[in-house]
Amino acid sequence: MATVYESANAKGQVTRDSALGRMAGGTKGGKDLTLKSAGSAYSVFNDPVGKGAANRSFLNSRLWHGVPQLTEEQMKMFEAAYSGHTFFFVTGLPKFMTTGRYADANTHVHALIKNFKTIVERCCVSYSGAQGLTLNTADQEDGATRKISHAINAQKEQGDIQLKLHEFAGLPVRNALEAWVNGIFDYRSQHGNYLGNLGIQGGWCLANHTMGLLVVQTDPSWTEIQDAVYYCNILPTEVPFDSFNFDKGEGTIVPDYDLTFKANEIRSEAVMKAAEAYMNNRILTMVDTAVYKGNAFDPGLKTAKADTAWEGKIN
Repeated sequence: MATVYESANAKGQVTRDSALGRMAGGTKGGKDLTLKSAGSAYSVFNDPVGKGAANRSFLNSRLWHGVPQLTEEQMKMFEAAYSGHTFFFVTGLPKFMTTGRYADANTHVHALIKNFKTIVERCCVSYSGAQGLTLNTADQEDGATRKISHAINAQKEQGDIQLKLHEFAGLPVRNALEAWVNGIFDYRSQHGNYLGNLGIQGGWCLANHTMGLLVVQTDPSWTEIQDAVYYCNILPTEVPFDSFNFDKGEGTIVPDYDLTFKANEIRSEAVMKAAEAYMNNRILTMVDTAVYKGNAFDPGLKTAKADTAWEGKIN
């Protein structure tokens, strides 16, 4: 790259000398070649409006010296993936809390688990537990030092998931979890009595006391799904009673709960289709539909039925 020297002439105009030639004040081809002074610093960019460095236009400049200016297509290659735009959908609740003697949404048990569903979907402040995929290999030795690795199987662990949830007045999270756990097994008698609701279809079984959760990650515009995972057979592992703890003279709000659940993870094309359906339904309730019309996902089914169309059918 040619070295450029700058100096000021008698009129205060900056001139540039380089091995490629001399540019002085004036115009060439209708373009102002005079560089304006901005205190003691000079810009290498033209200032056609003469308003100083802060207002110079970079529209036709090469932001990275030494490389070609990126085209729109080239810039797309540098588009980043984003995290943090995550949505939660509870696709199925423990049936012993929502059917039979608790089918009426006004019953205490039904109301507890419905509140829990809403808090998970709208007030979850942290999530972790997605397990990575591992390719296992075995080495074959050839000679004294050379080894050749061979793929033998792929493995994905079925781990726990962690959710951090806000607690609210009346302790709806704690009370819902306590009812859920005590319904599966009364901790005093170890009797699985479903809170007196054993008469439901199927009786005491895994399908009647587990929850389903769909986790969807999108780009910042919420119009493109980056990833989605479905957790089935979800079981709580603990009921927090931290709200009883205190120190004399200190008072504060109940801290967020860090909750661990047992779950089985599923990824499939059906999960991605379900994610589109649930996201479409959620967005239409969160933003001005008149503004968003035409940009929503098109999952191919009526969004009003999204919450029931996929329940129990994701596999």
